[in-house]
Amino acid sequence: MNIKDLFIKSLYSIKAISFFRFQKIEKTISYLFLLSFLVSLPTLILFFISLFSQGGIETYFEFSMMAEEDGTAGIIPVFIFLFILFTIIGISMVQFLTVSLLAAIGLLIKQWMKRKLDYKHLWNMSAYAVTLPAIIIGLSALLPVSLSFPAIIYFLLSLTILTLAIRKVPIPKRGMSKKPL
Repeated sequence: MNIKDLFIKSLYSIKAISFFRFQKIEKTISYLFLLSFLVSLPTLILFFISLFSQGGIETYFEFSMMAEEDGTAGIIPVFIFLFILFTIIGISMVQFLTVSLLAAIGLLIKQWMKRKLDYKHLWNMSAYAVTLPAIIIGLSALLPVSLSFPAIIYFLLSLTILTLAIRKVPIPKRGMSKKPL
C-alpha cells in the first residue's frame, strides 16, 4: 500500500490502523515525516502570509536594501529557510515522541485487552493513530480562534484511536501461542 493510501485510510478506518501493525518500520517512519510536513503547512502558510501582508514585504525589502549596503543581504533567505526547517523538524520530533509514548502506553492497554502485540506493532499502530489528531491540530492554526490545550486534545484523541485499533486486533485463541513441533 502506498503512503497516500495509508494516509487516507488512517483518517477514517480504525480497522485499517490495526492492520497497519504489519507495515515495515521504514515505511512507517517515512509516513511520519510526510505527516509532519503536511501538519506544518498551515503554520508555514501563516508565516508567509504575515511576511507578505501588512507591510511585511516592504519591511523585508527595506531590510534587504539596508543589508545590501552592509553586506548581509543573503542572511534573510537563510533565516526563512531555518524557520521552515526548524518548524518541520520540531513537528517531527513531537510526532515521534508522541508515537513512542503512545506505543508504551499501548503495552498496558494490550495486556488489559488480552491482545498479542509487541512494541513494534504498537509503534506502527500509534504512528497511524496520530494522523487524524495531527491534521486537526495542524488545521486549527488556520482558524480565527485558538484551541485550548491542543497538546492534550492531540494526545487524548490519539490514545482513543490507538485503544480502538488495539480492540480490533483479534484475541489469540487458546493453545495457539505455542509453536508447533
